[in-house]
Amino acid sequence: MTTQFTICVGTIGEGVWHSTDAGEHWRRCRMKLPFHAQPGEIQIRSLAVSPHDPHRILAGSEAGLYRSDDNGANWELIESPMDGTQIWSVAWHPGDRDVIFAGTKPPAIFRSIDGGKKWEKLAIDIAKECFAGPPKVTNVAVDPRDHHTVWASVEIDGIYRSKDGGDTWTHLRPLGEKMLNSDMHGFALCPSAQFKILATTPDGIWSSVDEAETWSLHGFPKFGDEFKAYPEAKLKNAFTPIRCRCPISFSTSCRSFMLSILASSSCNGFVRIASIVFSSMPLA
Repeated sequence: MTTQFTICVGTIGEGVWHSTDAGEHWRRCRMKLPFHAQPGEIQIRSLAVSPHDPHRILAGSEAGLYRSDDNGANWELIESPMDGTQIWSVAWHPGDRDVIFAGTKPPAIFRSIDGGKKWEKLAIDIAKECFAGPPKVTNVAVDPRDHHTVWASVEIDGIYRSKDGGDTWTHLRPLGEKMLNSDMHGFALCPSAQFKILATTPDGIWSSVDEAETWSLHGFPKFGDEFKAYPEAKLKNAFTPIRCRCPISFSTSCRSFMLSILASSSCNGFVRIASIVFSSMPLA
């Protein structure tokens, strides 16, 4: 197995951790905190590797947006109107290296068309409050088939879609009848022979093959059911323990491939994978 790739791990409270040998050794990255941030604490909510430059990574945090140009070894805080706001999602435009989207809590979507120098808050009518407090934009994704189409998932307000690059937005129909069906955590576009959209909520994984007009639910088993069916199963065999604070975000950047994993963990210290995204990159 090759060890010639870099892994970056985003944590809650410990910033970004960086490994240049496929996870054998780690060091905590130095990240400058603005004056308004809590001393010594930085919460990384999202990581995104540029499809145009595998060495460039963006990190969304509660302090603002960070950028690294050297595979995550060093980070610079980008000045933006999102300073001091929780940034839960970051997305690069696959067809234009200068276009970046970011989703926040309180809920808003920002767009830059000059590589992050200037930002515009987009006109999208997201619910301002829900029973869990202010919603958050958990994912922003540019459609690989049509780069004018942009998708966004919101916890707890469902899915939004723009067909003009983010200028105007439509709130799509709910996935199901329950309020928690709109509690969006993971969201992915799957370009294949039959284009598919995947979304995760507390119910399970939802899928749509008709542009989010209708959805099918692939439910998760209730907690403990797997142990009733297999009494000999042990908790340690069902989960993979990771020594970190929760939730965490992973992203890798290398010459041949990239991997981005967003994970969250329960209070018992075990990690639950929320979404996984693979993206190939040609050799430089």
